[in-house]
Amino acid sequence: MDRSNVYNWLNIGEAYTRHRNDLEMIGFNDKDGPTKLSYLERALSVGEREEVFSNLKTMSKRDFAEYAKSGNKGVSDDVPFIEIRGHTVYVQGRRAIIVSKHFGKKYTNLLMGTVRVVSRAMERGGGIVAVHLRNRKEANRFKVQAKRIRAKMRRKI
Repeated sequence: MDRSNVYNWLNIGEAYTRHRNDLEMIGFNDKDGPTKLSYLERALSVGEREEVFSNLKTMSKRDFAEYAKSGNKGVSDDVPFIEIRGHTVYVQGRRAIIVSKHFGKKYTNLLMGTVRVVSRAMERGGGIVAVHLRNRKEANRFKVQAKRIRAKMRRKI
C-alpha cells in the first residue's frame, strides 16, 4: 500500500475506535461505508452530534464528505435567519454561537434570552439598543420611561 492509503486507513481506524459506542448505537457496519469515517471528526466540528451520526448512516460517501466540509444538509432556501437549537445559535443555517454548558442555567438563559430578543427585532426589521443600568430599580424606572418615549416617537411617524 502506498503511504496515503495507509494514512487514510489509520485515520479511519482512529475514528472508529474513538466513536465506537456511538457507531454501534446507530448500527454502523462495514456495509455502510467505512471510508466515510475519515470525515467524521470534521463533520462533528461543524454539525450537531445526532445529526452527524444520522447523516453518516444514511448519506453516501460523497454527500457525507460535502456535509463535513460545509456543515450544510443541503437545506432549502426557507432557512430561518436566526435559529436556536439547545445551546447553539445558527444564523442563516450556519453555526454562529455555542454557549458552554459549564456557564450554568442562569447565565445560559440570560444569553439565549438576549439572542431571542435580537432575533425577534431583526426579523421585524427593528433595531437593538444596549443600555447599561446599575441595578434592578434603575432598570424598572428605565423601562417605564422607554415605553413612554417609544410611544411618543411612534405617534410622530
